[in-house]
Amino acid sequence: MGLKTVEVKTDDLDGSVISEGDGRAVTVGIDGESIDLDLTNQHIEELKNLLTPYFKAVGRALPGQQNRRTNPAPSPTTRRDMREIREWAVRNGMKVSDRGRIPFAVMDSYTRSHMGR
Repeated sequence: MGLKTVEVKTDDLDGSVISEGDGRAVTVGIDGESIDLDLTNQHIEELKNLLTPYFKAVGRALPGQQNRRTNPAPSPTTRRDMREIREWAVRNGMKVSDRGRIPFAVMDSYTRSHMGR
């Protein structure tokens, strides 16, 4: 009898066997460093869920996901508009700086709260 070689892929997170079609290699990077991970589809979805808020914060969708900015925040054109949004955010317990870019989450909340007015 001849020897038979069987390749078994395992999930790098928990060591479980990755069945055919139930996972793949993904590349994750930060600060110029990247690693390749073999993950089950479940762990890939969990990773995407963890990263989604960071992508949304800059108005982007994760690769393979539809950009969910269906109701984009308005682009205030006056200092008064910006001041009004900042004051609204503070009154509603949100952290926002006195100057600079207003985070998408704040703009989105402001827009949703003022719809139909």
